[in-house]
Amino acid sequence: MSRSDALAEPPIQRLTDDALLDIFAELSVERDEDSIRVDVKSVVCLAGVCHKWRELVHGYSLLWSYIELDLETQRDVDLRATYWLDRARGRLLTIHIQLDPSRPPENTSDKQIELVRLARALQDSMDRWVSLTLYGHAFYIDIFLWHCSEAMPMLKWLDIDPEFRRSWEGFGDNNKAEVPIFIPFTSASDHHLCHDIRVDFSGVPKFTPSFGIAIADLTLRLDRAFNFPVDGILNALRSCPNLINLCLVCRSDIGSPRSTGPIPLPKLVDLYLQCSYETIPTYVTLLQFSALKLLSIPHIRWSPIVSSGLMRIFQACPFLTSIKLGHSASSGSAQAPNDLPLPTIPLITLPFVTEFHVHGDPCFFPYQRRLALPNVEELRLEVIPFDVALRFVSNTSRLRTLILLKVEEQPHTYTARHSFPALTSLNTSLFSGALDTIHAPKLVFLTIVGSISNSALSPAPVRRLVDRSAPPLISLDLQNVEIPDDDLLWCFERLSRLQSLALHACSTSDIVLHALAIPLPDQNTPLLPRLNRIYFVYNDNITAAGVIAFLASRNGPSQSAESPKVEGFIQLSGSAELHEYEEMESYGLSVARDAYPESDSDSDSDSGSDSDLRD
Repeated sequence: MSRSDALAEPPIQRLTDDALLDIFAELSVERDEDSIRVDVKSVVCLAGVCHKWRELVHGYSLLWSYIELDLETQRDVDLRATYWLDRARGRLLTIHIQLDPSRPPENTSDKQIELVRLARALQDSMDRWVSLTLYGHAFYIDIFLWHCSEAMPMLKWLDIDPEFRRSWEGFGDNNKAEVPIFIPFTSASDHHLCHDIRVDFSGVPKFTPSFGIAIADLTLRLDRAFNFPVDGILNALRSCPNLINLCLVCRSDIGSPRSTGPIPLPKLVDLYLQCSYETIPTYVTLLQFSALKLLSIPHIRWSPIVSSGLMRIFQACPFLTSIKLGHSASSGSAQAPNDLPLPTIPLITLPFVTEFHVHGDPCFFPYQRRLALPNVEELRLEVIPFDVALRFVSNTSRLRTLILLKVEEQPHTYTARHSFPALTSLNTSLFSGALDTIHAPKLVFLTIVGSISNSALSPAPVRRLVDRSAPPLISLDLQNVEIPDDDLLWCFERLSRLQSLALHACSTSDIVLHALAIPLPDQNTPLLPRLNRIYFVYNDNITAAGVIAFLASRNGPSQSAESPKVEGFIQLSGSAELHEYEEMESYGLSVARDAYPESDSDSDSDSGSDSDLRD
């Protein structure tokens, strides 16, 4: 080849075959922890560039180790699978099969023959499967599994979802209990290959003993439209004694378990339990573990059985680090705290808990008084008596995040002082006297929520808190609180780092907005020079004129070069003229127009901006 020919050759043609294959993989392959995904369209495009690239693509086994089959849109899937397997050679395989999601017809012989041929085409390679995904009607999944039952020594990920078919079938059989789907696979007997399979299953599975003991991560998703017998769920858990992570989302489990024997899960570390309120006590009392670190039950209908069951878990799991317990909107007929018998269990100290979230209930209040969390760093307590909240916050010096909402039985006066040297975020509905006792010199995020049970605003002693702690706040959120304009401006003079300001149904007036729009004497920068985000909603004393004056100084032509532009959301308490709404919007903010309703799509957009800002 002459020098001129070499110079005319495209640079990519000068790359070695190995370099080209690396580029192909980068363009077409997505790697997961346990599997890969190949973009078939990209592979086809690459193979169509030239004869050389086609040979490279067809000879690169990695690009053929992801086998995706769709029995709805593809014909002769068994031949397609064989074609892929021949080119994948000895590679570990990721198998993704889309079966028919519709209700099986009366005559299914053709479909069954097709599934049997596919199973036989894939069966010899099952010892190399690392990931298997099956979507489709349970009838077809059963047929495929029945004819594809071999040892799976390399399997790391199994995802079976027959649930989405229900949108096709309606809800005529909702009262019929679902039958468990048998998973006929077996696993390796070698110890180093066991205990590391992840399973995501939409329904109730039934595992072989050797496969069950190899499952370390199990997610069961059970649709609310169909019923699932509790015994089937418990039997599935019994067959997986080596679970490390368990996520159970079951909104429609039915019946009482025939067997009430305990289910030991000695290796379980992470438990997420979202079940029907009726069966929560079953799982809380029957599941047994000692290595648990993370416990999350987002919805609980509190009862003495649930409360005592949780305390037994706390006693048996000394290494717990995170506890998150939610509530039911209708907790039933809970007894008043004074009517409950005192728990006989001893004081339980959980030294490793750093995260504790509880939406309380009278049934659980006495038990909370028996808990000690000396090293908790993130504490969220909702619907809780003042004395219980005080017990938690008084026995730790490591709090970084504190959320106290709907604190009940608050005393009229309170004088004890509490220092939180590490606290950076505080969200509270505590009364002003309790707030006066807090010293938090590192506080960065502050939210104060006043009572909305009556029309009177709650006084917020923000000035005293700022004066006492001198916190480096970057976010201030006041909701349903009364604070004099002079006090708020006094705080702003000392909060030069503040970036986000939210005022929701507060007493704040236009006086504050005009002060924020006027630079300080002998200075070019205004109050709150770093302010870049606002949320002003339903403040009776803030008008469109005040907002416009503020926005004109921050986002208008006269904006200071040192100050950032402000974004956010505005919703006035009263109405405004159309030109005022348009002027506020011209400065780049989302504005809710009460007097001039927008279209549904626009309203949805505003609502989304509102939510995004508050989040």
